[in-house]
Amino acid sequence: MSDAQTLPFADPATEPWYHDGRMLAMLSAAAFSLKAIFVKLAYAAYPVDAVTLLLLRMSIALPAFVWLATAGSPAAKRQPLTRRQWGGLIALGLLGYYLSSLFDFIGLMTISAGLERLILFTYPTVVLLLEASWRKRPVPRGVWLGMALTYLGLVAAFGHDLRHQGELAAVLVGAGWVFLSSLTYSGYYLGTAALIGRVGSARLAGIAGGAAALFVIAHFALTHPFTALAALPAAVWAGRPPWPSSRPCCRSGWRRAPWSGSAPATPPRSARWARR
Repeated sequence: MSDAQTLPFADPATEPWYHDGRMLAMLSAAAFSLKAIFVKLAYAAYPVDAVTLLLLRMSIALPAFVWLATAGSPAAKRQPLTRRQWGGLIALGLLGYYLSSLFDFIGLMTISAGLERLILFTYPTVVLLLEASWRKRPVPRGVWLGMALTYLGLVAAFGHDLRHQGELAAVLVGAGWVFLSSLTYSGYYLGTAALIGRVGSARLAGIAGGAAALFVIAHFALTHPFTALAALPAAVWAGRPPWPSSRPCCRSGWRRAPWSGSAPATPPRSARWARR
């Protein structure tokens, strides 16, 4: 294999940057990290709960999922799927896009976006341990050291949230929900490795995401009236707090800022149910 194939940034004659997996991985990680910030801003804008926010997210993304599932990959690669593959894709949607996102959004009601990111990004260590257990391979000593440093960082982040929120129970509950999100996302990650080669990345993301969107819509229909969406202010859709509510964030710092680590002051009944 030539250097131009292995180092596409080095030669302008190679494929465009958006075909390079490394660049796409970096963009994915950056966008993935911003999600928690927009969720916290939406919580600060209006007393909305996790299921409603998740419905907004998946409804906006649904057209993209449909396109990925139907036209996002070349026609030559869109082979008919077997029942087992359909079942695997729906299971991946349940784990990675529905349950993992739901647990994450619930956790963000009581912890900061920074702590949420640290906990959620422990999923590579969970994947490593699960795969090592499944394949019965020992984990190298250097990897154990890296994992120890990762979890020391989590302890420091816990201390930050406790200083700024002051409620140990709320921080622990929120962290527990996000760790559940990390576990379910780890299952999704392992499942993609088994299917992506046969299904293709675009169809996998489209079908799994579309299935998850249907799960979220059903969840919302069972727990909320759809008329509640009409009452949501534009700030929730935009993922930003209105100006009057953002001024206290600037004046009093992060300690009292609603989106930095605490839940809305008066959450609706569905939000209180989500914390249980």
